Amino acid sequence: MIRNSLIFLAFCFLPFFALLAQKDDNPTLLSDSLNIPEADTSALITAKKINELSKIALVSDIDTGMISFHYYNPAYNESFAPQILGNTGSSFQNIVFNDRPSQSAFIFANPLLLYFHNPYKQLHYNTRRPFTEVSYVSSGNKTTSEQVISALHTQNFNKFTNIGVKYDLIASRGVYLNQEVKSNRFSLFGSYDKDNYSVYSSVSSNKTKALENAGLIDIPAFLLHQANDPIAYQMSLYDASSSLKNVSFFATQSYRFKKTVSDTSSVKSDSLEVKREKDLPFMVNHTFRYDRYSRAYSDAEQSIDSLSFYPNQYYNLDAAYDSSFRQVLENSFQISGDEYKFLPGFILGIKHQFTSYSYLYPRQSSIIEGETVRDTVIASDFATNYNNLSVYAMLLFNKKSSITYQGKAEYYVAGYRQNDFLADFSLKYKHKASNTSISATGKFYATEPDFFLKHYSSSHFQWNTAFPKITTSSAFLTFTSGNGTVYAEGGMSLLGNFIYLDNMAMPAKADKNILVTSFRLEKKFSWGGFNHIHKLILQKVNHEVYLQLPLLAYGNTSYYENAFFKNVLKFQIGFDFYVNTSYYADAYMPATGMFYRQDNAKLGEYPFLDGFFNWKVKRTRFFLKYTNALAGLAGHNYFTTYGYPMNPGSIKFGLSWTFYD
Repeated sequence: MIRNSLIFLAFCFLPFFALLAQKDDNPTLLSDSLNIPEADTSALITAKKINELSKIALVSDIDTGMISFHYYNPAYNESFAPQILGNTGSSFQNIVFNDRPSQSAFIFANPLLLYFHNPYKQLHYNTRRPFTEVSYVSSGNKTTSEQVISALHTQNFNKFTNIGVKYDLIASRGVYLNQEVKSNRFSLFGSYDKDNYSVYSSVSSNKTKALENAGLIDIPAFLLHQANDPIAYQMSLYDASSSLKNVSFFATQSYRFKKTVSDTSSVKSDSLEVKREKDLPFMVNHTFRYDRYSRAYSDAEQSIDSLSFYPNQYYNLDAAYDSSFRQVLENSFQISGDEYKFLPGFILGIKHQFTSYSYLYPRQSSIIEGETVRDTVIASDFATNYNNLSVYAMLLFNKKSSITYQGKAEYYVAGYRQNDFLADFSLKYKHKASNTSISATGKFYATEPDFFLKHYSSSHFQWNTAFPKITTSSAFLTFTSGNGTVYAEGGMSLLGNFIYLDNMAMPAKADKNILVTSFRLEKKFSWGGFNHIHKLILQKVNHEVYLQLPLLAYGNTSYYENAFFKNVLKFQIGFDFYVNTSYYADAYMPATGMFYRQDNAKLGEYPFLDGFFNWKVKRTRFFLKYTNALAGLAGHNYFTTYGYPMNPGSIKFGLSWTFYD
């Protein structure tokens, strides 16, 4: 505690020493939310991100602003309304249904994918100087410490070639029993882009280890707060853990066709010709990706465990170990054409996926001398392979005009996903005078359920089902103001053959079509140095027995900002507030790592309030934050997941330093 206090005091005084140490001619990368002019650094560093549909590298922002910096927990960057297990790095589910992923790479990894490095989220840089960014967040004492570390370094070898490394760490012990989470992510990335050829690639390793406590045994005792020490509350499991690993290799390369033409426009004599290259409107692309996912779960039953937590024990021993795997080797080839006059651009492609599924499971019972005996020493492996083959086409018209549109269709002709069909469409109208826009989007998916929803066997769960294809139809209308202060979205989704995890955490199919209607509104206000960001979500489900969502969720970020010392020192002071209506929030199943339906108790109507103070000195950002400030004052019903209380009030401190010297 003394060490952390000294570190905190040192960093508090660091900005004022930096005022003297840093020169005014060192530009920042991007301006933050203050309307203060800063140096243009586009000549120093730019970033691009690979578009998952077109495989084209598009310009992307580099975030060095302050307002999102104190959202050190990735769950709050993903959603202002997250459902988590209490501490940073734990399993996550978005309570906004339409923001949940519609496709799954590995269903057991869904609650943790937001923490993982992803090739389509990876920024690729082009910088004239080596660029480095280091971030650090710390809170708690030795037994309840929480640390979040991020480091990035990238540099160019020449103006066409860049390479970089990125590392992220979450080490969160938590304040309750058996709550520790540790997550490591590492990526090596690079790019080459010159003339008519480009290649972007990355290699990533993601790993998360977590202790699994299965939540509180006695929730009413916690609500009454019979003990002030969080570690005094007993949990359902005392010797259970899980791990999730992912290794990913990715490369996409594009070649634009060119031809040599004669150019005599700059010479007087026709006898002299100048040869030059002219871009043709066609480009070919090849994308390679390999992903391997694995999840392992183990538990050893203790005398103090809640013996009824797992209703099924397929091992006779008091210990279990389960593992499941999925690997995908994917190659896609496509040819694309540019927009020409009134004709849209197009993409035609073919994709092949070699997929493998496997899991470790208990052997079946056998009869020996008239008695049923289960082999508890040797487990069996199940493995199967598929070759998925799909064709896809895309039309797009995105030139600078008042109306733009984009449409894509994909059909699987072979493999596990045979006869899957996916279609997306978007139409956008932009009013040039006011710079406002209205967009209409729609989609129709008919997809095979995830393999592990149909076939799975483990120490505590076994199922073998024959679910039909899931259908999803949705339509949304959005409005965005020119200055970005207003965003409104409304629409509905119709779900057919919807598959959910029932009260026993087993997959089941809804007998009726599910209709989810939603409305979203975001509004920003500014008066002088005072700023307010309001976010509102309304959701309605017609059959709540299959899917439960809060009717209303509201978030508010309010802060005051200003600058001193000729705009060298900038600061923000304010709060984040979030509340949602009560509903039967999903529970979490440690053995599978997935959320499932429960109808034991409603959660919600608890006001979460975090206070923050952000400040920035040139290229160094700091924050001081107090989370869950109303814990105790507003009661102790601070749950977002059934049985898993959020951490009580605590102080967080963080800094981020960017430099390119």
